[in-house]
Amino acid sequence: MYKSVDIYLEPILSMQTNQADATWITSQSSVLLLHLWVQPGAKKTEIVGEYSNCLKIKVQAPPVDGAANEALIAFLAKILGIRKNQIRVEKGDTTRRKCVACEGISKEALLAAINLNGHPPKGRVP
Repeated sequence: MYKSVDIYLEPILSMQTNQADATWITSQSSVLLLHLWVQPGAKKTEIVGEYSNCLKIKVQAPPVDGAANEALIAFLAKILGIRKNQIRVEKGDTTRRKCVACEGISKEALLAAINLNGHPPKGRVP
């Protein structure tokens, strides 16, 4: 018979994210740069948590003809409460690791929007 083994994994992203802990956010003048790890082709679009000094986001759209990038921008605009034209992919158009610029939102408002929209920590420790 097999014995069950309980394994404790620490939460990936706490619900009260401290500004100092959010290493995936940097600011450049009036623009916030988000360092993201995007997983296209997921069952649903959602924020997963921190992964390798990035914020991991699963996107339902496939990685074909920029569909995943468009879905990512639409998702971030909805979550953050800003227009889609205020968000752009700076680096990583064709890779999972992306640098996304967001205008018109503060770091505090961004962290509050992510926490208040009910994105609990989940996933695996990298």
